[in-house]
Amino acid sequence: MIIQNLKRGKEMKTYIKDIRIIDGKSSIPIENGYVLLNNKYIEYVSDKPLEENPTYKVIDGNGKTLLPGLIDTHVHLSGDASPNLLEGFKDPDSTVTLRAISNAKKTLTAGFTMVRNLGEKSYIDVQLAHSIEKKENDGPRVITAGRGISVLGGHGTPAIREVCGANDARLAVREHIKAGVNQIKIIASGGILTENTVVGASQMTKDELHAIADEAKSNNKPVSAHAHGEESIRNCIEVGVKSIEHCSLPNKESMELMAKQGIYMVPTFVAGKMINQYGKKLGINQKIIDKSKKIEEIKSKKFEDALKAGVKVAMGTDASTPFNYHGENAQELSLMVDAGMSPMNVIIASTKHGAELCGLDEKTGTIETGKYADILLVKQNPLENIKTLQSKENIFRIFKEGERII
Repeated sequence: MIIQNLKRGKEMKTYIKDIRIIDGKSSIPIENGYVLLNNKYIEYVSDKPLEENPTYKVIDGNGKTLLPGLIDTHVHLSGDASPNLLEGFKDPDSTVTLRAISNAKKTLTAGFTMVRNLGEKSYIDVQLAHSIEKKENDGPRVITAGRGISVLGGHGTPAIREVCGANDARLAVREHIKAGVNQIKIIASGGILTENTVVGASQMTKDELHAIADEAKSNNKPVSAHAHGEESIRNCIEVGVKSIEHCSLPNKESMELMAKQGIYMVPTFVAGKMINQYGKKLGINQKIIDKSKKIEEIKSKKFEDALKAGVKVAMGTDASTPFNYHGENAQELSLMVDAGMSPMNVIIASTKHGAELCGLDEKTGTIETGKYADILLVKQNPLENIKTLQSKENIFRIFKEGERII
């Protein structure tokens, strides 16, 4: 499949008829629906047909399903999914940039019309986002965070902005604002891939967290937090982050607070699964595999408890971690079903909730009149088998802002 760079003169409206519509917000699909695309936007959505106009480009959707373009809220576009992911960030900026361009295209042609890039070298995600917006390169809409902010020697080294103390943490946020990021990514706990960190251990002090949150709030930038352990999760809740990435070991009280404050959980199941399944074969350090397996044994149960507590969930893959390839992002959806979500709620987490977390829910994430025509048409019903969204052969059409991609 390749992106169709269509040369358009006068824009033609696209009318999709007799199609199952999963709109991203309702619990029940429209079984026989009708959608009209007008340039970048959705003009009409209903279970009632329009009078057909000879100028419309008509798509017969009989037997097919239409849903919003998928959204992955946790990727690293310049990574290569190798066993030594963090070492790859030492590559020259030119090499890293070329990888990011290639990965962006793979992600778009897998049905993902938007991603949130949470940690990058040299702010190349900011420039890539501009390049895609100007149509110089093909890719999903990119919500940027620049470099992850971590403590000196903390998780994510060398692909981070290291900070020491509250004043330096505040300065780091200001550097990110100057670079033009959309959001701020912090690393509040140890991680799996950094050998000298303990996964559940807090890394940032409360003073550093408060300084970051205060500066980000002053600039109207949401904060997402990598946090595995309970202490780090609670500290991040206290400063009012927008999302907690991985969120592996929260206790009941933290889950209740997250639900009350509307803080999203982004579980990234696929990252751990790939390390556990392929780590030994890939030559990953056994200590890293052991850390991952220990976390994943607990994580699914914690996820079930979070769902019962009413925590909002957004889909994210941590794409670029070992064997976690860009373009295969939809693997996460079936793992979320395995962990206790219904297929419909997984789709909502991968569309509506993703748009909310990216701060663009007024423009995309659901099939509604006036929103961007970010649309995925598939041949099979994902409510019957969510794994069909992993198949490129299942994709019939992709539209991003009304432009046909496939």
